[in-house]
Amino acid sequence: MMMKIIWLLCVVVQGVYGAPEADLVTSLPDFEDSFSNISFQIFSGYLQVDLTGTDLIYDKLEIHYEFHTCVKTDCPVAVWHQGGPGGSAVFGAWTETGPFQIMSQGAVTNFENAWNNVAHMLYLE
Repeated sequence: MMMKIIWLLCVVVQGVYGAPEADLVTSLPDFEDSFSNISFQIFSGYLQVDLTGTDLIYDKLEIHYEFHTCVKTDCPVAVWHQGGPGGSAVFGAWTETGPFQIMSQGAVTNFENAWNNVAHMLYLE
């Protein structure tokens, strides 16, 4: 079972590194001023993983992802999953680890403490 998980993770990471330009996020509501000056890219879309030929019960997966490239070069990839049913990984990106955060007081930026300062951040639903 562990090998299946590792295989799936490799397929997903490979898919994100080849993220289509159509998934490139070019603006964010309430963050227009900050977004125009960022030194990294954000991609958001769906990864399609073909599972044909495996012994899994599904023949394919469609996984929503968000990918924040690292500010620096030669960074590792960190994969973030939020726990529990109904727990969205995007929640973690936008309230805990990302540079753009939605808080009770509204939209705030947190570039200094964002995890994409040290890693490419891959958020998977």
